[in-house]
Amino acid sequence: LNNKLALGFNYLFNSAFSLNAASDSGGIYDDQRHLFNFFSNYQINESLNVRLNVENVFRNDTPRVNFNSGNFNKGNLGSGERLVYLSVNYHF
Repeated sequence: LNNKLALGFNYLFNSAFSLNAASDSGGIYDDQRHLFNFFSNYQINESLNVRLNVENVFRNDTPRVNFNSGNFNKGNLGSGERLVYLSVNYHF
C-alpha cells in the first residue's frame, strides 16, 4: 500500500509459579500466561495518520500489573480484558 500501512504484534509469555497457601491470588498465577497485542498504523497523507492498538487480543486471563495481597480486588486495572485504542494524529 505504498508504505502507508504498518502492522505488527507482540507476544509475552509468563511462566507459572506458586505462591504460599495463605495467598488470595485466586489461582491466577498457577498456569502459564500468553499475551498477544496487535497494532496498525495507516498514513493517510503527509500530515494525518490513524493508529489502532489492541491489547490482549484473545482476552487471556492475566494478573494485574501490581499485586496487593491485602486488597486483591482493589487497585490497578486488571489485564484480563481486551483494551482497544484508536488515535488520530495530525501534524501542522
